[in-house]
Amino acid sequence: MSDPDGISPERIERLKLNFLEAITEGPEALTPDLLAEAIELLSAQAATIAQLRQALTELVERYTELINSGDCGFWDPEKEHQVKAAREALRNAGT
Repeated sequence: MSDPDGISPERIERLKLNFLEAITEGPEALTPDLLAEAIELLSAQAATIAQLRQALTELVERYTELINSGDCGFWDPEKEHQVKAAREALRNAGT
């Protein structure tokens, strides 16, 4: 499975194996192309993480605002497992 940014588990695994190989072969195995690919992949992942963080923040805020409005009944959304898990993930992501 890959996303539009070209971040795929296969690409990450290949890059990881290339770095592990470079560790055993020595620093000369860390070619400019390998380092450039790592930087590109990390940049793409950072952008994707930022996008996901923003989307989850907005979704949780919208969901809790809707519930707290009373239009859907009355309960505390902050006690729901999904809201707790989303807020924990956002804290872990530095939001």
